Amino acid sequence: MMMDQSSDISGFQKAYDTMRPALPGGGWLQELRHIAMTRFMSLGLPGRKLESWRYADLKALRKTPFQPVTKAPEADIAAIEKAAIAGLDAPRLVFVNGRFSRPLSRLHTLPADLAPKSLRDVLMLGGGSIRDLVMDLRDGDAFDQLNTAMMSEGVVIEVPEGMQVKTPIEIVYLVTDADNGAAHLRNVIRLGQGASLTVVESFAGDDSRFFTNQITQTTLADGADLTLLRRQHEGSGTVHVSRTYATLGKARFQMASIASGSASARHELRADVTTEGGHVGYEGIQLARAGQVLDTLTFMDHAVPSCTSTQTYRAVLAGQSKAAFQGKVLVRRDAQHTDARQKADSLLLDRAAEASTKPELEIYADDVQCAHGATVGELDADQVFYLMARGLAPDEARALLVEAFVAELCGNIANEPVRDAFLADARNWLTSANSAMDAPKEGDQ
Repeated sequence: MMMDQSSDISGFQKAYDTMRPALPGGGWLQELRHIAMTRFMSLGLPGRKLESWRYADLKALRKTPFQPVTKAPEADIAAIEKAAIAGLDAPRLVFVNGRFSRPLSRLHTLPADLAPKSLRDVLMLGGGSIRDLVMDLRDGDAFDQLNTAMMSEGVVIEVPEGMQVKTPIEIVYLVTDADNGAAHLRNVIRLGQGASLTVVESFAGDDSRFFTNQITQTTLADGADLTLLRRQHEGSGTVHVSRTYATLGKARFQMASIASGSASARHELRADVTTEGGHVGYEGIQLARAGQVLDTLTFMDHAVPSCTSTQTYRAVLAGQSKAAFQGKVLVRRDAQHTDARQKADSLLLDRAAEASTKPELEIYADDVQCAHGATVGELDADQVFYLMARGLAPDEARALLVEAFVAELCGNIANEPVRDAFLADARNWLTSANSAMDAPKEGDQ
């Protein structure tokens, strides 16, 4: 990766030099941090000349010296409840400005042998249990390197063989009163053979200028079943970059994501299926408001026979917003009998909006079933007219059609409170988007 010469990243080096004495871990990890930071400074921030980054907006990272927050402020419990899933009676871990808050968390309902560990605590004890995963990203891109160098908080969840966890684990990330702050978070989720778990992540916050840089690494043994549900509705001053890495055997990994927040947000899902019979499913929703840039990249690596993957993406864009989906499926030579499906649909509520979709299939095996497709369009005028003819106002008709467009994916979420939260995020976004469209524009009489 070539360095973007327009990038001024000296602020990241200064932040690392300031934080280094307080970063957890010693020995091998301190050496790895130094190597990662050196590599990040060599790579620089990716620029739009790189195909995989052509749709992302990283301008704020070049302008603002984001510094990791060393001490989280006292957060209002009401703000935590607002950010969390209403009605979800589940264990909860809370991070405020990237710092773990034990008083605001709710862990007493977890079985003793499932208790999540603080990443900081694991690293302070040497980090041996996650060393292989941390080292796995040593050849990663700039954001992998920056996260490895600066990570100090996160969650380690290990589900023992055969344990079926019925109640989801909820993780809430709240940003509040943290201008020019940053959080470099690393989560590790490991499921033993035949284990199952659902993890719900909610990102929320005020309009502070903030940088969220998060990595979640998951490994699933044969027969395991992991569902990861993500809600990203951070404030308008946040730059959000997150990655989910999944490595699975003959297991099932399912992910559903809805993104409606941040000034600029990018999420990547990279899945490696290593044993016959593995399945990866992804459903993503992006809701972009005026001036916002949302970017999703997925990569499904089929290296062995008889595995499946499905990807369904839907975006709704209002005002002068931008949303992009880049989804790649790689079917290697030995991956016969692969079944891989990919579909991306974008709905424009304003002709000034810009939707970009780039589905890709790279196939080296002969006996496979693979398909992809993409559409970009506006609301169907006939459908709007049909609803108006039955008494709905124009805004109500459009809102109903947009909600139906999004709800089809939300309906696949089995947990009712989480499903309701996804739908509520969509409705709140639509209300805000309608208000912005109805507001008088400069020059209107």
